[in-house]
Amino acid sequence: MTRAYAASLILFAILLCGPALSQTPSPEKPQRSSSDSGVVPTRQTITPAGVLSSFRGRVYGAAFSWQADHLWVLLGRIPNKRNTGKLLRLDWARNRVVSEHELKGAPGMQGILADPVTDRAIASAMDLTEPAIAASEKTDLAVALLSASRDEVQVLTRGLGSSLAGAPALALRKNAHGIRPLIVPLTTDNRLAVVDSETGRLITKVPTGIAPFGAVINQAGTIAVSATWADGYLPLGRPPEN
Repeated sequence: MTRAYAASLILFAILLCGPALSQTPSPEKPQRSSSDSGVVPTRQTITPAGVLSSFRGRVYGAAFSWQADHLWVLLGRIPNKRNTGKLLRLDWARNRVVSEHELKGAPGMQGILADPVTDRAIASAMDLTEPAIAASEKTDLAVALLSASRDEVQVLTRGLGSSLAGAPALALRKNAHGIRPLIVPLTTDNRLAVVDSETGRLITKVPTGIAPFGAVINQAGTIAVSATWADGYLPLGRPPEN
């Protein structure tokens, strides 16, 4: 699929039986139509279905807020702003940007999740806010985690890995060690970072053997599974060895 400058989110309403950082004052409204719907490798034209929201820039990921009509949207490659991303909170039914935060760095791949406990978004990104990092744009400690509410964005932790992060995963409950583990794929480092989601403290890094780009974790925070070029799982039932 090709895109010159826009990427789209396709939202489907499914009926089921039963139940660094500055805020932009005037967010740009997403478009409900697209002049380029893209093509598949067979050259077949794609016709978007459902409700369309089209943005200037590339969509790196999206996650539903626990306020059901709101989405967190992670954007990158903003036109005329190199190595800059945005984190939006979108009222998708009304196609209205509720809040918009500029990120001084490139977003992670599918690097967004919504925390159901705090109703905050957590995003992985390459941190370019530090002067040494911004000057060289290359460092062994560029990967950061950002925590966002509707009103502000904070750096949860930085210095996790080199230059690329993937889709994070977060446990719903504290485990036997009293933490809710947050798992961050460090793609270029061939490791998963295990972080305390409340304090941002790095607990350990676990080798995956080959580049991880996504992770999931069970509700109890004891087992995590990484998506890599090979399969693997991470037992979190024991404290890390020093």
